[in-house]
Amino acid sequence: MIGAARSATTSIYHCLIEHPDIFMPVMKEPNFFSKNWDRGVTWYQSYFSDYSDEKMIGEASVTYTFPQYEKTPQRIKQIIPDARLIYIVRDPIKRSFSHYLYYRYYGLAKWDSFKHAMQVSPDCLGASLYFERIDAYLTYFDPENLLVLIYEDYVSKPTKFFQEIFRFLELDDGFVPKNIGVKTNVSFKSRDELLYKIYRRFSISKMRRWLEHFVPQNLRPLIRNKIYLVLGSQQDLPTLSQKEERYLEEYFRSDIEKLESFLKRDLGEVWRIT
Repeated sequence: MIGAARSATTSIYHCLIEHPDIFMPVMKEPNFFSKNWDRGVTWYQSYFSDYSDEKMIGEASVTYTFPQYEKTPQRIKQIIPDARLIYIVRDPIKRSFSHYLYYRYYGLAKWDSFKHAMQVSPDCLGASLYFERIDAYLTYFDPENLLVLIYEDYVSKPTKFFQEIFRFLELDDGFVPKNIGVKTNVSFKSRDELLYKIYRRFSISKMRRWLEHFVPQNLRPLIRNKIYLVLGSQQDLPTLSQKEERYLEEYFRSDIEKLESFLKRDLGEVWRIT
């Protein structure tokens, strides 16, 4: 699953790993083909050491559709030439603003405002140029290897959404994950940035990987949500101004039109575009 960030990829990941024929590592995002390429294939393989003969093996790293990692599609093709790629896309205006909230208020980026994030971060808006990202992958992969799904369809018709994924993976599409509808990674304003940074360090540690083996799969996202309630609050988060919204409508217009042509679908039905 190559993205997009802030498009329910964590919630979808938790549902996918419930399927008995799918193996995905406990740590959702190894980011090997983007941030961690220099660590080598052996390092990447270590993420899958618990694999036990499931039909499909995969991972989910949203940085694989961040524009600054332009070599990612080529690297995936080099190591996994027949990879099946799942790309979840969301209303680009909402996704970009959610991206800003996540990185700013989780203490992951020192942005003074959404305007500042748009100016200095290549992925705040760049990761919402979906057709541009798709086009980069189609340089190396056949269209049949890429499944593009709409986040808003996941929200409105989650069972049908997963049936489409399972059919794409040639698996039993009658399986219904228990965690359908459970939200994870919601935006919040951290109460204490130091405390959240400590949690973030733990969340990518080997200790977390070891501990999660003792937690039932269907309980993991629920526990994560409880931790987030302790760490932060969704109150007092900023909102998008009308001026910013109008700017983004124009910024994304051309890419959306190309995406609509590629998907053969009018996205005005689900996104706030005119």
